[in-house]
Amino acid sequence: MCFKKPQAKFVRFEGNEDQIIWTSPEIDVLLKKQRIDVIVPAMREAVCALDGVVDTVWQPGRHQLVGDKKIPQQDLKIYFINKTVVVPVLWGTPSFIDLQDPVFEMPVRFGARGTAKLSIDDVSKVLFKISGSRTEYTSAQLAEFFRPKTVQLFTTLLATKMEDLNLSYFNLPRYLDIMSNVISGGMASEFAAYGMKLEDFTIDQIKIEEDTLKKFSSDAEMVRRFKLREKMYEQAREEMRADRAADADYLERMIRVCGEAAERAKDDRDVTFVMPVIS
Repeated sequence: MCFKKPQAKFVRFEGNEDQIIWTSPEIDVLLKKQRIDVIVPAMREAVCALDGVVDTVWQPGRHQLVGDKKIPQQDLKIYFINKTVVVPVLWGTPSFIDLQDPVFEMPVRFGARGTAKLSIDDVSKVLFKISGSRTEYTSAQLAEFFRPKTVQLFTTLLATKMEDLNLSYFNLPRYLDIMSNVISGGMASEFAAYGMKLEDFTIDQIKIEEDTLKKFSSDAEMVRRFKLREKMYEQAREEMRADRAADADYLERMIRVCGEAAERAKDDRDVTFVMPVIS
């Protein structure tokens, strides 16, 4: 009996430019000794998954996949992935968040919004932690996938950092640039678990609920302590050397030192504050 040799097949990207992840529908089985030519366009990578496991990652160009001599057939998926696209995730809290202020020990309700910019870094993690059984993902769909996760991460990391730095939520609206840098480090490691690279993260706005502001403003002692902290932060920022102004670690240390100094001085009515040297 004579067995006919499987013919070579061609697989190429046939999706549209907005599809960051696109799976070829042309073939889903790799036969024994079968040859498949894979053509990868510029700015994309092709990923071969055999029996649910990533087998090969191809760069732009023409490549050949050959079926195993001993295995009659294997499940096959060939993904085309664009790693050059930066996906903007416009995130925002759907409603006010309720948290305890670590400085003034009162409940605070606030909302926040900002932008996270992501790109694909580890294709294996992306395929099996994000894509799953889906055959394609556009920029908009990836942004939608990460929007609630970004809000959840932001809320958790912000609460942790505010407590760690002894920083009040009432100070936060004036220091969004600093806190964006401080939080982005924790954000980056969380997104990396999904195979994504955090290119940029910003907190664009913090809005504290009116009732919370009224309650705070009616307490003279809270207002006094708030003004003290504001004076400390402003003095610290003025004294920072220009060449270190964008150093996130330095900014975080500055916030921590100011918070500790203000905490020690909060029971004093007349305070003269000298900015400590941060090495």
